[in-house]
Amino acid sequence: MPHTPHWHLPASRGARIVLGAAAVALVAVGMLAVSSATPVPVPRLLGMALSTWLVLAVGAAAALRLLGREDGEIASLREQAAHLSAEPRARHRLAADGAAAPLARELNRAWDSLNQQMAAAERHAGEREAVLNAMRDGVLAVDRAGRVILLNPAAQRLFGTTADRTGTPLEQVVRHPDLIRLVADVNRAGHAREEEIALDRGGVSRRLYVAATPIQGGGTVLVLADVTRVRELEAMRRDFAANVSHELKTPITAIKGAVATLMDGAADDPEARGRFLAMLARQAERLERLVSDTLSLSRVEREAESGGTALGEGRLKPVLEAARAACEGQRAGSGVRIDLSCPDGLTARLDAPMLEQAVLNLLDNAIRHSPKGAAVRLSATREGAGAAIAVADDGPGIDPVHHARLFERFYRVDAGRAAKDGGTGLGLAIVKHIAQAHGGRVSVDSQPGRGSTFRIHLPAP
Repeated sequence: MPHTPHWHLPASRGARIVLGAAAVALVAVGMLAVSSATPVPVPRLLGMALSTWLVLAVGAAAALRLLGREDGEIASLREQAAHLSAEPRARHRLAADGAAAPLARELNRAWDSLNQQMAAAERHAGEREAVLNAMRDGVLAVDRAGRVILLNPAAQRLFGTTADRTGTPLEQVVRHPDLIRLVADVNRAGHAREEEIALDRGGVSRRLYVAATPIQGGGTVLVLADVTRVRELEAMRRDFAANVSHELKTPITAIKGAVATLMDGAADDPEARGRFLAMLARQAERLERLVSDTLSLSRVEREAESGGTALGEGRLKPVLEAARAACEGQRAGSGVRIDLSCPDGLTARLDAPMLEQAVLNLLDNAIRHSPKGAAVRLSATREGAGAAIAVADDGPGIDPVHHARLFERFYRVDAGRAAKDGGTGLGLAIVKHIAQAHGGRVSVDSQPGRGSTFRIHLPAP
């Protein structure tokens, strides 16, 4: 146990006055520490306590000097106060004899209570800082004069600034008229408001959901949530629903028309009956492909978002061979051949069924766009520490202006031709999501009249 120093105070009238007043000062400062709406920094509390004690000591000394009663007790008290001022967090104990003893005990208890409150304030400040630093949402607070008093790391990243900007006027930190207006409105009205704003910085546009709340005593605290991705997903969902509805409408309309024609008497004509039944079969197949591709895309996205794609090191050649075999019927009907080239030992981290589906979609796309009797080239090669799967065709090619959007849902270079050849507009989107689920990416190399090459780039195993 470390030695705890004790100071012995003679039981004089002057000592009792100083100790009693100092005890009151310490209790008052302790109450300020726990009752203040705004956290008071611990060093400031210590300074307030010591300053109050020193002022009282000097005042008492002056009063006693006037009364002619100053003695060695006051000099001793001044010395002790100076020592405590130099070591504010040291655990000093006061001891006194006679009538001053109860006052010394009360002062010791008051000082212990103040130390406990200061330790609690430090702990709470540390907890608050840890929470703010861990938040993904930005937190920004300004005082009643419009100066920034708090800026957590997430807010610093949003506005491209640093923590040392505290004390700076808000308009010099965020430079955003809508945000500055929102703070002014909350300060004026005195009640919370919520608003979504656009933040453009460095050529990147983001959407922020801002909750602004007034601070008791003046000022405003802002919580800023980046909802850019949420809004993008909502737009994608709306577009997807609209596109699926449109894609379903076309074959359903054709089926209804064929059925109505057959019911009106065409069924009695063998030639007409055969023609309309063939149409019904094609449209039913188109519906089946659309539903199948929609479910496949949904499954791939769900597994990717949940981290459910199980990848293991495996050989690529069996995957490519299985995909080629799966489209044999389509290949034979179009007169297109598929040439395969892949080293036996080439491996990658993969989910074989998923990757096979991606390759099958690329082959299906290449066969549908290749002239009769042409060759589709399926290959896999080492690419750095990873691997690349390529499907090349001799089709009409694609203008580069379309390349950036080719892997979007339902995007078509030629909508009329796509509907005619049975494409759903989802095949390449599925390929992209499967590649991403493998930690890879997709690319296209194509020019009008020179065919197309689609690639799946896989990372190192």
